[in-house]
Amino acid sequence: MTISMDDTPWSRDEAVADKRLGAEQIKILALASLGSILEFLEYNVFIFLSPIIGALFFPPDIPPTIRTIQVMSVFAIGYLGRPIGGVLLGILGDRFGRKRTFGLSVLLIAAATLSIGLLPTFATVGVWAPVLLLLCRLLQGFSLGGELPGALIFAGESVPQKRFGFIAGVLTATFSLGSLLGALIVIALENSISHHDLESYGWRLPFLLAGLFGLVSYYLRRYTRETEVFRELERRGALSRGLTLKVIFQRYKMRAVYCVLIALIIGIITNSTVLYPLSYFVSQLHMDVKTVHAAQLVSLVANGLGCVIVGFASVRFGIVGIAALATVALAAAMFWFYQGIPDGPGLALRWGLVQFLCAPLTILPLYVIPQMFPPQTRLTGFALTFGFGLVLSSITPVILPIIGQYSSYFLSAYPVVFAVVSVVSAFLATARLRPLEDIRETV
Repeated sequence: MTISMDDTPWSRDEAVADKRLGAEQIKILALASLGSILEFLEYNVFIFLSPIIGALFFPPDIPPTIRTIQVMSVFAIGYLGRPIGGVLLGILGDRFGRKRTFGLSVLLIAAATLSIGLLPTFATVGVWAPVLLLLCRLLQGFSLGGELPGALIFAGESVPQKRFGFIAGVLTATFSLGSLLGALIVIALENSISHHDLESYGWRLPFLLAGLFGLVSYYLRRYTRETEVFRELERRGALSRGLTLKVIFQRYKMRAVYCVLIALIIGIITNSTVLYPLSYFVSQLHMDVKTVHAAQLVSLVANGLGCVIVGFASVRFGIVGIAALATVALAAAMFWFYQGIPDGPGLALRWGLVQFLCAPLTILPLYVIPQMFPPQTRLTGFALTFGFGLVLSSITPVILPIIGQYSSYFLSAYPVVFAVVSVVSAFLATARLRPLEDIRETV
C-alpha cells in the first residue's frame, strides 16, 4: 500500500466554491437532517413508552423490575449493530458512492421503525414477540451506524469548506429537535387518548409515523446528485484500491485513536446531561416528574439553539477553540446543576445553561473526525471511530448511578473530565485536519 500525491488543479463547481449556501445545498442539508431527526425521535419514543412495550412484549407474570431490565436490554443490544453497520455502509460509500449510503441507511431505519409499529405482541405470538423486537432493534442499530456519517459527509462534500462548521452545527441541532419531537408526540398521545387505548393501539402510532417519515426521506434523497468530491475521485481513478479498513489501521492508526477519544464525548454528554438527570431529580431528589420533564424540554431547546449559534460562530472563531472555552464554563455550570433542590424555573435555567454549553462539545466530533481521513477512506474512518467511541461510552448509564451514591460532585465532574479529553485530543489532531474538498492524497 502506497500513498501518493496528485497535485493536478481542481476547481469545484461555482455554486459549491462560493462561500454562501445555494438552494441545492440547503436542500441537501435539509435532507441530511431528516435522518438524525428520525433517529432521536424514535430513541425518545422508545424510552418514554418502554413500560408499555415491556408489558406487551414480555411475559405478564414476571416482576415489573425484571421486565424493565429486559426491555431496556433489547433497546441497548440494538446498538451493538451500530459499529458493524457503520463500517459496512462506510465501505459501500467509499467504494461505490456517498449517495448510495445516503439513501440506503435511512431506508433501513424506516423499515425497522415501521416494523416495530406493526409487530405482534406476546399475547399473540408468545416468545417470538421479544425476538422480533430485538431483530428490529438490531436492524435499526445497523442502519444508524451509517446514517449520521453518510449524511454528514454527503452534506459536507456538497458545501463550501468555510461552511462545514455550520453544517456540523445544524446536524447536531437535529439531535435535540428529534428528541423534542419524540417527547412532544408521546405527551400529545397521553393527553388525547385513554391509557387503555394507548396500550391497545396508541403506542404503535409514533413508530408508524416515524417509519413513514423515513420512507418519505428516502424518496426525496433519491433525487440528489453524487458529491463533486466523489465524482472527481472517480474521474481520476483515485478511489481506494485496497481494503479500506486495512488502509486505516496501517496508515492512520494514530488518527483513529484521536478520533475515538474525541467521539467519546457524544455518548458521555447524552447520558450524563440529558438522560440520567431525569432519573436523578425524580428518584433521588423526589422532584415532581412533570416539572423535571418540562425542564428537560427547555434544555433540549437550549442545546439546539446553541448548536446553530456555535455553527455560525465557527466560521470566524473555529470549533476547537469554542469547545475549549465551553469546557471551562461547563465545569462551573455542572457543579451548580447538582447543588441543592431547585424549583421548576431554577432547574430549567440550570439545565438549559448546561445544555447550551454542551453544544460545542457535541459538534466537535462531527467537525473534526471527517477531516482526519482522506476522501478514499473518509466515510469508513468516520463511521468506525465514531461508532467505537459510542460503544466505549455506553457504560456511562451503569457508572453514573454508582458514583451518584457517593457524591453529586462526582456526577458534576464526570462529563467535564471527558470533555477535557476530547478537546485536548482535538487540539492534538488539528495539524492533521484536511479540507473535505482536498483530494490530492490517493490511497
